[in-house]
Amino acid sequence: MMEIIPLAVPVLTYAFKCLIFSSERAEPFDPNFTVSIQVPTLNEEAWIESSLESLVNQRVYRENRDRVEIVVLDSGSEDLTVEIARNYADRVLTVPKGKLTARNIGSRITDAEVIVSTDADVIAPEFWLDVLLRHFSDPSVAAVTGPSLVYSPPSPLFVNILEIWHAVVGRTTADLRLIGRNSALRREAFLKIGGFNEGINQKSVLQMVREEEIALWRRMSEAGRVIYDPTAFVYTVERRIMPPVDESLTKYREEIGKIRF
Repeated sequence: MMEIIPLAVPVLTYAFKCLIFSSERAEPFDPNFTVSIQVPTLNEEAWIESSLESLVNQRVYRENRDRVEIVVLDSGSEDLTVEIARNYADRVLTVPKGKLTARNIGSRITDAEVIVSTDADVIAPEFWLDVLLRHFSDPSVAAVTGPSLVYSPPSPLFVNILEIWHAVVGRTTADLRLIGRNSALRREAFLKIGGFNEGINQKSVLQMVREEEIALWRRMSEAGRVIYDPTAFVYTVERRIMPPVDESLTKYREEIGKIRF
């Protein structure tokens, strides 16, 4: 029983924090800076509509349309991704394949002061941006990130437990990272460090995680403060480990390491 207590305390603390102040219930924050929410895509018709619906329903986006935009960076989708995206996004751009390449291009085509990065299978609670962006009121902050929790019923429970453990305990270790599907970067700092290294193998999941999340955290830390806010969470589909419950997931699995990013 005593062995369980060290694990239970941080997990319960995390849950309490999320209950009191989280992406699902937070004080409104209206930024006095411009924001570009950017979503890289490639054949995402099975997921993109739900994701973009959650973005256009963000309180920050609805009430600050003059300062916040949604941009879809599409790498040549051959399905209905682009058609669906045009119903929601302010801009849909065609970019070369390679997720890091797309994100680098996205940082150059906007003049927004803060770039929010997320993925096409992410569902963001209504107050996610309020929580994520409030940290940029401090000019010393270069980047902010938060956890992602699995929302698909077929996904094993241990995935969420591991994510919570990483959120609470992992923050005290050297294994710090910017969650690619849930992060915001001060554009000036991102450009100053040279953006992403596009020279890696962008078809390798391992190399992508190392560059997009771990290496980027280290470089952004040199440009300013990097904040991890456990209450700024989003929901996602863990498509790499979910059982193949439908054709879209099977297609995703077949594309990993071949033609996808």
